[in-house]
Amino acid sequence: METFIEQIRQRMEEKSTEELIKIWNDYDREEWSDEAFEAIHMVLVARGENPLPHTQAKAMEKSKPAAKRTYRGLIWSPVLLVLGVVLLTVGGGYLAAIGLGLIIGAIVGLIVGLISLAGKSK
Repeated sequence: METFIEQIRQRMEEKSTEELIKIWNDYDREEWSDEAFEAIHMVLVARGENPLPHTQAKAMEKSKPAAKRTYRGLIWSPVLLVLGVVLLTVGGGYLAAIGLGLIIGAIVGLIVGLISLAGKSK
């Protein structure tokens, strides 16, 4: 007689390795039971994968958005800088104030992005 985990394992073997790794790394405890994660681990190991313990997988996932934000800031800062200069030059009153705010925000974004990149290169 098959155990409950063996039944789950058979269903998990139908999924692709990439899908199982995603489920493992997402670690959605509302969607998947402890037995499901145990079965996923068994299938991944049988396929030659070495899934990280969930604490390491979550730590790695948390570090990714920060890197994306850094590059996004470096990309958008020059755009905001140009837009700010245009509004400051052409516009008057409120538009000039908005332009000045965009310039200051762009400069701060560039500085923070560059400092963040410099810290990663060490």
